[in-house]
Amino acid sequence: MTSPNSRIVITVDGLAASGKSSIARELARRLGFVHFSSGLLYRAVGSEALELGIELDSEEAIGEFVESHSWDLAIDEQGEGRVAVDGVLVNRDLSDPRTSEAASCVGISRRVRQALLEPQRRAFLPHSMVAEGRDLGTIIFPDAALKLFVEAPEEVRIARRVQQLHELRPAGELSEDLMLRAEISERDKRDAERSVAPTIAAQDALLVDNGSRSLTEVVDSLYALALSRGLVTGGRG
Repeated sequence: MTSPNSRIVITVDGLAASGKSSIARELARRLGFVHFSSGLLYRAVGSEALELGIELDSEEAIGEFVESHSWDLAIDEQGEGRVAVDGVLVNRDLSDPRTSEAASCVGISRRVRQALLEPQRRAFLPHSMVAEGRDLGTIIFPDAALKLFVEAPEEVRIARRVQQLHELRPAGELSEDLMLRAEISERDKRDAERSVAPTIAAQDALLVDNGSRSLTEVVDSLYALALSRGLVTGGRG
């Protein structure tokens, strides 16, 4: 079993709909690592806040809410990451667009990001993992063994967002293209320009072009890179 001090962490950062989740999940599978999504934790916060009617744009309200509870990540029997609030697993669906938008809103809060710093750093110890999000390589795991930043043109990311929405709700309920474009642009602006932990590539991160290659091609190249750096250890601790 991998010890807490020797586990391998690979970070995969990028803007909304860049494809970082698919890359991170498949790379983790290939490596035998745990897949960690910081978005899962922020979506849990957003979902709980929505359920309780907490004002998402109130720094004081959302800060007090997050600080008054414990937040942990655990692996369930299927090997999937789950969020526990005060020791109780969140069973609510966290994949809907409203929850995703709420997660982006609460992520602006300095108090929220500070409160969730340690829960992310101790996530899934002692297992090695591929961790994806917005600030994993810059803030959460600055000493990660390998840092990646996924890039894709806005048109490609909008198309991916449309596909995501098709999977979540009937086509007749989909937002118009202009609304999707506005959503992507707004989240880009919010994530990249926020004063706390903006979504930018770490200085030592490798840029990953995910706009023209297939998922298999991208993951194959990253697996080869991990192999060349001695990061392929033979599986989960």
